[in-house]
Amino acid sequence: MTAAENGLVAFGPNNITHVYRSPDPLDFGGVQNADRHWITSLAVAAPEIISYEGQDYIAALNPKLDGIRIARLTWTGATASKN
Repeated sequence: MTAAENGLVAFGPNNITHVYRSPDPLDFGGVQNADRHWITSLAVAAPEIISYEGQDYIAALNPKLDGIRIARLTWTGATASKN
């Protein structure tokens, strides 16, 4: 994300995380219009993006919530950006 972009992540039942994106950090559409900011859903709970020595990673709870798993991230497409 660039400084002009903002993201919101919310997770719910079954360890599913919904990812939203908005140019305005105060406007993610609210309950009625959130779909216009929705990007994707991930099968992870409580994800964190970590940048370390030029590489990005995602860390998330294990499906049984008994530990943490980490994987390398690769950014592709028009939404990719590196800080």
